[in-house]
Amino acid sequence: MEINRATTLAKVLVRDRALEARDRMDEALKSQKLADHEAFPGSAKFPEAIEVIVKYLSDLVEAKVSSIQDAYRQTGIALTGDAVDESVTALRSSLDSVVSARLKSWQAFVELLETRTNTKVAQSEAALHEASRRLNAEVAKLLERAECKLDVMLQTSLASAEKASGAADSLPRAPRTATVIRVLIASPGDVQKERDVLTDVVHAWNAANFAATGVLLLATKWETHAYPASGDRPQAIINKQIVDDSDILLGAFWCRLGTPTAVSASGTAEEIERLRARGKKVLLYFSTAPPPPGHDIRQLDLLKDYQHSLEKDTLYWNFADCDELYRSSSRHLSTVMHNLIAELKDDFGIESQSKPPAGAPGDTPLPQSGGTVPHMRVTGLGHVRIAPLGTSGQWIASDGGQIALAMQFTNEASRNASMNAEATVKSTLIYSIAGKEVLRVRGCWLDGFDLPTFQADDSHSLIVALAGREELSVLGTVRKLVAPGSEEIQIRAHRLLAISLEIQVRVRLTEADRGDLLYEGEFVIRRDPLQIARL
Repeated sequence: MEINRATTLAKVLVRDRALEARDRMDEALKSQKLADHEAFPGSAKFPEAIEVIVKYLSDLVEAKVSSIQDAYRQTGIALTGDAVDESVTALRSSLDSVVSARLKSWQAFVELLETRTNTKVAQSEAALHEASRRLNAEVAKLLERAECKLDVMLQTSLASAEKASGAADSLPRAPRTATVIRVLIASPGDVQKERDVLTDVVHAWNAANFAATGVLLLATKWETHAYPASGDRPQAIINKQIVDDSDILLGAFWCRLGTPTAVSASGTAEEIERLRARGKKVLLYFSTAPPPPGHDIRQLDLLKDYQHSLEKDTLYWNFADCDELYRSSSRHLSTVMHNLIAELKDDFGIESQSKPPAGAPGDTPLPQSGGTVPHMRVTGLGHVRIAPLGTSGQWIASDGGQIALAMQFTNEASRNASMNAEATVKSTLIYSIAGKEVLRVRGCWLDGFDLPTFQADDSHSLIVALAGREELSVLGTVRKLVAPGSEEIQIRAHRLLAISLEIQVRVRLTEADRGDLLYEGEFVIRRDPLQIARL
């Protein structure tokens, strides 16, 4: 019954706020003279009308999210995962309905105008197509942001409920002792909001994982953990007090690199390099938001130079806003901690109080076999242009071909005499969106192989995605029996409609005959700009 009180109140609030948003849209269309008969597809003012609808869609999302937040806060009821899922589904339906209705209204007016004037409206079809693309892209982006905000609310709500009433009997009790891992929050002075976001990410991980793991992350910042001292340069003092003892660094940048020190381009850069040199985990994030008015051009140039210098040996991440930063860094920190806890168990015998959640990275048992297996390693990630070869169905490297993402694997058996020097490799690619599997294929290797044979030190490239205009494509291979004892490889393209979403892909390489697991890793693919990165 309590859940019904909260959801009922949320529905009342969102209805009122959605009506206010519609009134604002109607007023904007009227005051700016953007009604259908004044701003129709093909007219000079049509782009302005599209932007008004975009603003309306954004207002609807804000109405939904704020209503949920206020309703659960006022009733004192904890938000649930089911409530978040239902809200996202309802929001998606509402936004799709708005876009569909607007497109039909514009189309209907164009048809009416053409009927009355017996003249085709110039550029109307292209304008309507662009409106559809723009609005649907905006819907995808708004849904992603809304889901991220609701996830933050869910984590906060669960943490508050646990603090108020204690963990349920079915959950592991929080241990009295903890293994403390220090997480340094590093940045110049122009990203205070981002520093707060990264701190929230650390706290959210603790709320969700401390009771089960006995591991506590300590968010460390100079403004909260450094203290007055003398006898050395300021940054050197900070290094001794908080930097050198840190195990993980979360760093964020926007328009500034920071104040130079005696040994580095900035204090933040010095902290990064000290921890990198010690083999610590360093996760760096760069904002793509437009610089603010009056920003320091020299600082921005220095930051770009520093970012460029990292490309040779560092994988960093870009983010558009704080919501995206929270979502990306939460996922990345969870992956880093999963691996780090495994290392701690091996080194110190730390035992988890509960089993890891199903589907967690690394929970797949390795197949057992009686022999040795080769060591496969990713030795390259990047773009390549490929094109189909005649009618054979093969895809090969081609200067004039389509842009693809490829992963290069190398058999490093020669580095270990106990490993097999040769293996025929079968690849499986598993694609997921928002944690749900959407496609599973046998991979297509460059030159069209589906079962390449790796000799020692051989390298082959696996195609993981093709760039389309508004989607990604995946190449999968299928073996077909065309005659007794004769098989044919067929390559099929599968479309993944994900205009602005991230797509996760799990890559599994197995030995074709015995089934030995040679490699398994998870990656994320982004559509714009097209890129792949290790999770």
